[in-house]
Amino acid sequence: MGSGWKDYQRTGEVCGHRLPEGLRESEELATPLFTPSTKAEEGHDEISVKLRQSRFWELRYRFSARDIAQLYNDARAYARSRNIIIADTKFEFGRDASGQIILVDEALTPDSSRFWPLEGYAPGISTIVRQTVRP
Repeated sequence: MGSGWKDYQRTGEVCGHRLPEGLRESEELATPLFTPSTKAEEGHDEISVKLRQSRFWELRYRFSARDIAQLYNDARAYARSRNIIIADTKFEFGRDASGQIILVDEALTPDSSRFWPLEGYAPGISTIVRQTVRP
């Protein structure tokens, strides 16, 4: 069970996003969530509403949440056409030598994403019993 699911059960929110009531574990969201994070000194990456509103302001201008959602939606459609669900993914951004914000690292790979087979998928089934597939 992931931390997002635990947060949703406790508060009805994930990373500051209010979600509809009555979602089941592993249920697909109508709209992907934009949850910027930053590397922590130790442990997991830090995700917070505060980060969304401050540190990533410039990022949202250069790569709007809409652009990032479109990138994800295009990838999701491609994966679905091959009977794969992108359960979640992360896009990492950095700066090039001139200071421009760019998409970096391995986007949409098993190192940055979780993939499930479409066959047998049903909301409400724990992700623990799902097999992760490699596209």
